[in-house]
Amino acid sequence: MHGERWWLAGRDMTARVVMTARNRAWLAAALMAMPVPLLAAAFAGTPEISGNLGYTVRSMVGSDSSDSFSNQGRASLSGSSYLLQPWIANYGFGLNMTADLSSTTDVTSGKIRKNATRMVTGDLDIGVLPSSHTPFHLTYRQNDSRVDNYIAHNALNAIHDVEYASQRLALTQSLLTEAGDRYQLRYDNDHYTSTHSSYDDELLGIDADLRFTHQTLLAKASLQNTDYSMLSQSSTNQVLNIDHFFYPNRVWRLDTMGSLYRYDRTSQPVVNATNQPDSTTDLSQFSTFVFYRPEDRPLSVSGGVRLYDLASQNTGNAVAVTSWNATAGLLYQTTRHLRLDARADMMTNSGDGQQSDTTQQRLGALYQSDLYAVFDSASYQWYLSGSAAQRDSSGAAPSSELLQNLRFGHDVLQSWRSSESSGWRLSLSQTVGADVVSGSSGDSDSQQLTHAASLGWDSRDGSGSNLAQLTLSDSRTGGSQVNEQQFANFQLSRNQSLTPRSDLSGNLTVQTVRQVFNDGGDSVTVTTATGQVNYQHSRVLGVPRLRFGSDLRVSQAAYDEGIDRLEWENALDYAIGLVDSRASWRMIDLNGTRFDLLYLQVTRRF
Repeated sequence: MHGERWWLAGRDMTARVVMTARNRAWLAAALMAMPVPLLAAAFAGTPEISGNLGYTVRSMVGSDSSDSFSNQGRASLSGSSYLLQPWIANYGFGLNMTADLSSTTDVTSGKIRKNATRMVTGDLDIGVLPSSHTPFHLTYRQNDSRVDNYIAHNALNAIHDVEYASQRLALTQSLLTEAGDRYQLRYDNDHYTSTHSSYDDELLGIDADLRFTHQTLLAKASLQNTDYSMLSQSSTNQVLNIDHFFYPNRVWRLDTMGSLYRYDRTSQPVVNATNQPDSTTDLSQFSTFVFYRPEDRPLSVSGGVRLYDLASQNTGNAVAVTSWNATAGLLYQTTRHLRLDARADMMTNSGDGQQSDTTQQRLGALYQSDLYAVFDSASYQWYLSGSAAQRDSSGAAPSSELLQNLRFGHDVLQSWRSSESSGWRLSLSQTVGADVVSGSSGDSDSQQLTHAASLGWDSRDGSGSNLAQLTLSDSRTGGSQVNEQQFANFQLSRNQSLTPRSDLSGNLTVQTVRQVFNDGGDSVTVTTATGQVNYQHSRVLGVPRLRFGSDLRVSQAAYDEGIDRLEWENALDYAIGLVDSRASWRMIDLNGTRFDLLYLQVTRRF
């Protein structure tokens, strides 16, 4: 039941194959990539080659502990082509070579640490027989966050000293049949190293997608090994999942699913403050559901069964849980206004020598009115819903309860044009509800009253557009448990064309949530505000291709756990011929800690 026998036959041999492949993966990738330039020269079509040479200066000044300064020289080359014929093989590659000379100054001691690094990043994509029934695809990626053209868009990586490097190799072999079936064998190898941690991840998987008349079968199996150096921990995931869909016509449908899952975690050398104890988890489940949904009849029916088994053990602890549940329900649209529903559920849970059974039967109804025209152009609608359910439980704490609820709600919508270029929208709603629970464990009741309103305005003119919206809501609950909540949200935005070559845009959002619990004894109010102002000029001082941009973002939270953030970036870009240059200054303030990033770059394209 736990899926252990299913894995034992091939588990050890498969694990050895994967672990051996781990040691050979990067060598295989290198060997496969080496012939590409030679084959490209001898047998390839005319390649499309492009690239650039660049120089970058970056200065990071922070108010916490250290300042950094770096110089980078960079060369990039990319291209794509095919071998012999496009239908035989195609490839694309990108190569980035960076030489970095950086220095870090400790603010407290004044010590300077220098570092010279050469970094090679890039990507390689190879497709063999891409249009055939047996396409093969290879992808290799190598990234390094220290390359400045990446840092420019993710400055917080440098701020928090989370520099990282990653490599990924992905191999995919597919088989496509004339009937439309697809089989696929996958191998992924990922390696990640950062300032604080690293991990190696390896996955071997096989997928099948089989199409038959009125049915589909999907099957997936995978084996994944992951090593975490920081935690001194390794894990193995084994997954088998099968889905079957049977649809004899447009009315009936049968969905069946079965899965086996095994997770093993091992810590070395021993359990300490950073890792977790060794553990093994086995999970198996099976479910089948049937649906009857005719489009031209008022009745729809659904039902199904689900089985679930879990066994988990770690140092000094073991858990075993088995459960199954069955459900059946129907919807009957008696008229276009009235809908009736019924549902029955059964559930059995067993574990740790105990068993509990739960059954529930429910009847419900919903009546929804037509849309009525009120106040000339407004629309009004109301609804009424109610349900009653009987729930019985046996086991360690047997109980029997009757649950009843009733809801009434109505809303009105109004929109009108104040001019040819502006308009208003108003929405008002109210909901009243009551819940009653009676049974062997005692009686309880609650009443709810909710009001909501939304007012929006938008306009357009020759130079820009405006948008404003205010949303308010108030929800109160009385009875056995008293609480309330108020919500307010205000949004304002403006896009403005200042001149034919300059634009200004901005937005502001302020939100407040107030919650009161326990008969007014506890109150929590959370207010957040975010805003952005962006300015763009495409021809500074009348110089063609000289662009300036300024972007200011502010986020504030009125509670202790929130993060107050201010970020302001000013950038000047200039392009002439094949030369691109950029100068930018970015200031970031995180809860009073300020960072200044100065970035200069010159790139020559070819």
